[in-house]
Amino acid sequence: MGFWTYIWTLPLELLSHTQQNTQYYSALSLSPSHSHTHSHPKIPFYVSIVLLLLYIIICRNKDMEFEIESLSRSLNTAEKKVVSLERDVALGELERFKLEEILQRSQRKCEELEETVTRLLEDKKLSELREKRAEERCEKISDENSKMSYEFHNSISELNETIKQLKNKNLENERLIGVFQEKYEGALKKMGQEIVDLGGENLKAVETIEELGRENVENKKTIEELRLKNTESDKLASAYKSRLENLSLTIKKIEVNLANLRELTTNYNDILDSKSKKGDRNSDQPWARGEDDNSHNTVKTSRGSQLGRSSLKPESNGCKSSPGSGAHASDTRLMSGEGCFGKITRSSSVARDIVEIVDSDDEPNPDGANDNMGENEMKFVQCPSSSKRSKRSQREDLFSHSTTKRKRN
Repeated sequence: MGFWTYIWTLPLELLSHTQQNTQYYSALSLSPSHSHTHSHPKIPFYVSIVLLLLYIIICRNKDMEFEIESLSRSLNTAEKKVVSLERDVALGELERFKLEEILQRSQRKCEELEETVTRLLEDKKLSELREKRAEERCEKISDENSKMSYEFHNSISELNETIKQLKNKNLENERLIGVFQEKYEGALKKMGQEIVDLGGENLKAVETIEELGRENVENKKTIEELRLKNTESDKLASAYKSRLENLSLTIKKIEVNLANLRELTTNYNDILDSKSKKGDRNSDQPWARGEDDNSHNTVKTSRGSQLGRSSLKPESNGCKSSPGSGAHASDTRLMSGEGCFGKITRSSSVARDIVEIVDSDDEPNPDGANDNMGENEMKFVQCPSSSKRSKRSQREDLFSHSTTKRKRN
């Protein structure tokens, strides 16, 4: 039995014990033998009951104190458990909030990843479109390079022909100037001799001298006209020289553009090689073949440019300076193509800028040179011949008249 059950059953045992004592004492009081021999003090019944009640109350009070202490302990433990449970609940809520935040972040990341995937797909489509456009542009550029190289060679051949014509005309002008100078010197000598011989002759000799002076003035005018035309031809030659220099500059620019285009083609080949390594052979093979065709086209045009160089160099080197002295010789050297024109480097990709320069016929020539070269050249050729014949006839008449006068005298 337990301690608490023993305490609860103790008052009952005491009651039974008191009842037995009362019965015993009552029995002793009735017997005559014990009445005289044993004298016990009598305890009243109600006192024993009160004592029992007091004892019971004290025991129960102690029991209540023990129970209160146990309950307070259990309450403290329960409160501690409640606090711990509240902490656990708070931690669980915090973890739940954290998990919700993590979920939201993961959802956002998923949305961002989906957006990036869509963007990458769009970028892939754009890159494919750009590749197709780049292939088309490369094909167009190769065709344009071939056309412009052909036009460039034609324009250079035309320029060489015009330069040769101008050189020939300069030579003719110099020859005419030399002839007129010789005639003028001969006429001056003859006039001097006639003036010495006919110092005291009559007015006819003076008239002949005046006529000869007029012829001299006319000859000077013709010489000045020829010099002006020569200067115009020199200006035209300088204009063509400046054009050739501009052509050299444009050729250099176009070579730079061709180098950039080659770098573009190499980068495009590298991209196609990387794609073929990844496994896109079925989709990338026609593009790669197209790029190879473009590269072959560029090589062909470069060979054509080398042929153009080899064909044009002997012409520039073969143009020698015309015979003459002074400023005319230097002008003919400038027109002959020695120097700048011989040093022009040519390539297959120069044609666009050069065709623009060659076709710009509306631009004025530098230093006030005339645009209509053909008309000036025709005038330049026709004027001296007509004036030359008239002057010859006049001189022959004058000399015949003077000789007849001498014979008469």
